[in-house]
Formats: sequence, structure tokens, C-alpha cells
Amino acid sequence: DLLRAGPAADRRSDADQPAALFYTSGTTGTPKGVIHTHGSLTGAIANQVAAIGLGERDKTLIVLPVCYLIAFGSQVLPFHAVGATSVVLPGFEPQQMLAAMRTHAPTKLYGFPKVYQELADVAQASAGEVGGLNFCFSGGEAMAVALQQRFKATFGVEVSEGCGMTELHIYSLNPPHGAKKVGSIGRPLAGMEVRLIDEQGQPVAEAGIIGEILVHGASMTAGYWKNPELTRQTIEGGWFHTGDLARRDADGDYWFFSRRSEVIRQHGRLISPLEVEAALYRHPAVKEVGVAGIPDGAGGGWAVAHVVLKPGATVDERTLLDFLAADLGAEKLPRQIVFTDHLPYGLTGKIDRRALAAHPIEAPLPSSGE
Repeated sequence: DLLRAGPAADRRSDADQPAALFYTSGTTGTPKGVIHTHGSLTGAIANQVAAIGLGERDKTLIVLPVCYLIAFGSQVLPFHAVGATSVVLPGFEPQQMLAAMRTHAPTKLYGFPKVYQELADVAQASAGEVGGLNFCFSGGEAMAVALQQRFKATFGVEVSEGCGMTELHIYSLNPPHGAKKVGSIGRPLAGMEVRLIDEQGQPVAEAGIIGEILVHGASMTAGYWKNPELTRQTIEGGWFHTGDLARRDADGDYWFFSRRSEVIRQHGRLISPLEVEAALYRHPAVKEVGVAGIPDGAGGGWAVAHVVLKPGATVDERTLLDFLAADLGAEKLPRQIVFTDHLPYGLTGKIDRRALAAHPIEAPLPSSGE
């Protein structure tokens, strides 16, 4: 009926009209319906094409669920918009994905750190195995420096970290070409603006000071489905309050600190689970790690690290704590290290920290007065 209705120019949708609802993964609470308009999805396409230089000869493997904006907005829409190729796999299984990489020779990959970790675990060779791979994006969780280095050594390609969320799509990116600051989420994309504010809502002007990330730009949501109050609380003056914390360095690059809801206040000091995890990943025996806080009974919390060791590796809690002490200092040490066979992950491959916080520990923690 639409095709018979008349010229395409007469059927173009208003940019402000809702085009799709994407539900958040529920990592920090109940999943929310996020409204994206024709304009915001078009903005996401333009941002991606410009940021990575996407062209019709590019090819990608889609292993993340396309019901989430990370896959739909980064791989389905932009690749189709420029006439590039998307190969959809049933899901993520490392051996299957490695075989698909050899068969299809993708140029661009998108995933969370777990995807790159498991690919590096099963890979046996070098960049020659994956042909023209020239760009890898990682988001959702901070990717440990040690893992980035291992992936590059295995595949010959650097991973570009970025930051985004269902409500905004990707809004910052470590540049895919040229020198990277490993561990940084880079700078805002061309169609996006980022600022930091302190707890009083004032702009953070000084480099190195942690503040909440506010974002405005072409790919921003119109709000939450049937939830005008949450929309009002989250979007003020055209700026989206992410609830995420970061700092900006003197060059203008941003460094993610933590989700505000996941920050641990231990000994009166703010601890980012990501910082503890990154330090633990530097130990040669550690394969995976997830850190979460549990209440200390006095308004603060204790950091507990859940560690999966590499096959055949052995190390005890005291050894890991001593290893961390040289890097983090005594005040940021986890109160306990729990060894486990696996970590809980959500559908998108992000660590489920709420599940970690609810996981029974092997021995009672000291009381808050100890």
C-alpha cells in the first residue's frame, strides 16, 4: 500500500516520530523501554559511518542480539545504509565465530570484552587468519589493558573502546585510526556533545576530576515508553543524565570510572569495580574477574572479587591480595577474593554485578568495626 501511495519523498517519516522501542538489558534494574525516533536512528547511522569510515566493501559478523541497539544501531542499520555486508550468526560461540571469521573475512567487529577474551582463548594463529580485519569495537564494560594487549598480539588489530547506552547509542570512541590511549573511551563522536557535572550539578572544568557524564546529540532517545516522569528526571535541558562517572584528561580524552550505582564506598573511599578488575587481570593466573560491593552495615560497603583462574593455574587469596597491594594500595583492596568456576553474564555478555553481590561468600566478612 505504501509503495502504491506515491513518490518516496511524500512518505518520509517525520524525524521526531518514534521508529522503534529498544529495551535496556536490565543490568542496573528493571528493563526500560527506550524510544528511538527516525531522527535518532538516522543520527546513529551518520555517527557510525563517519567515525569508522564505513564503506560498501566492509563486512561484519553479528553475534550480539539484534534486539539491542548496540547490534542494530552499529551493525544492521549503518552497514545496510552504505551497502556493506552483515553476516548474522545464531549467537556467540568462540569456535564458531573464529571459523566464520576465516570464511567471511570481516573487516569490522563489535562486541563486549568477553567476546574478545574468548576469541583470544581459542585462536591459535595470527592476523593472517582473519584477513582484512581492521576495526574492533568494545563497549558495555571496560576492557582490561592486559586483554587488549593479548587480543592485538593474537589478531594484529587494536580494539577501540567506546562508551554508549541504549538511550544514546555510541557517543564516544577511542579513535579507530592513529594512536590510541589504551583504557580510554576517547572523545565524543562528531554528532555528540559530552560534559561532566559534580554532585551539585555544576560543570567539572578541571582535568582529572570525576563527574557524571551528560550527553546531548543526534542519536539521543526521545524518552522512555509510557514513563514521562523518568523521562523528565533523566533529560534536563536537552541533556541526558547517564548516571555514569568519568574523568577527562588534559588532552580532552575521557576515562570511564564506574556506573554510579556500582561504585563501592570502602573506608570512606570511592572504589570502581573496574579498577580492581583491571589490576587483577594483570596477574598471569587470572582468566576472568568480576567485582561487586556488599553492604558493610555502616552505610558503606566491602569490595568482593570473584575470580576464575586459567586452566591449570593455582594461586591463593593471599598471593593475589599481595599482588594487588602494590598496584592499588591498602584502601582499595577487596575485602575478600572468592574463587569460582564461572561468572554470571547477562544476555549481552556484560557481567551481572547484582548477581555477584547476591552470591553467597565462602566465609563471613569482618564487621564494619573491624
